Amino acid sequence: MFLTLGRIPKPWIYGLVFLAAALPFFLKRTFPAQITPEVRAVYDFIESLPEGTPIVISTDYGPSTIPEMQPAFEALLTHAFRKNLRVMVMTHTTYQGLMVAQLSLDRMAEKFHKVYGKDYVLWGFRPGAAAVVVNLGRDIYSVFDTDVKGTPLKDMPVMKGVHSLKDVGLVISLTATSAGDIWVQYGQARYGFPLALGSTAVISPGHYLYYTAGQVIGLIPALKGASEYEVLVGNPTGPANLGMVSQASVHILLIVLIFLGNVGYLAQRHTRKRA
Repeated sequence: MFLTLGRIPKPWIYGLVFLAAALPFFLKRTFPAQITPEVRAVYDFIESLPEGTPIVISTDYGPSTIPEMQPAFEALLTHAFRKNLRVMVMTHTTYQGLMVAQLSLDRMAEKFHKVYGKDYVLWGFRPGAAAVVVNLGRDIYSVFDTDVKGTPLKDMPVMKGVHSLKDVGLVISLTATSAGDIWVQYGQARYGFPLALGSTAVISPGHYLYYTAGQVIGLIPALKGASEYEVLVGNPTGPANLGMVSQASVHILLIVLIFLGNVGYLAQRHTRKRA
């Protein structure tokens, strides 16, 4: 039996990995989430904002990182719409950020009965990275004079009293690029508006420097951070939490397969020595 462990057919391995990844999404079982201080800080800050406060969410990521970043975007929209905040969505480092925003924004707004132009707006995409952030801090209308549909922003009730980033209650950058650094260095450091960052796992460690220095009010690091935020907004079986279970299941399976493969290898080597 041990000799066969090192020769598990590849289709079986692929099938087991598929089951380990897919079953959590059907079973809807999740692990208890331990809320970290940096995620709690974002939630508490948004919770403290008065009704009607404008916030800006910049979707600085593309389709390749949707599984890791979109749950955080939807959890933030859930919180903001429940709090009756005015939500303004934009992107400036990749035009694909506009596409990922559109995937969720109208659907989430419909769920919470929000009206476009009154409760939320999609500014759209402008290239320029640092230049965009600097100019938004001075005059939003110098960068975005119309929304993604071509409607003048100044004509929208959602933009009432908002002329620059200094007029918003919070800016949140969800990023799979260097956009987080740009928002801190060219935006928050210059104009002093409250800023929170959410990012992919490979980028998140670098953002903790900004958090410990007090330059950002909190962080939502990757899928783990999104899963914590889902719990905070009352959705413990959301896509991030299910994704964490799926990820853990595959990791456990791989560890077991590696162990069994090594047992099979040692058994084969022992058999050859005896022969």
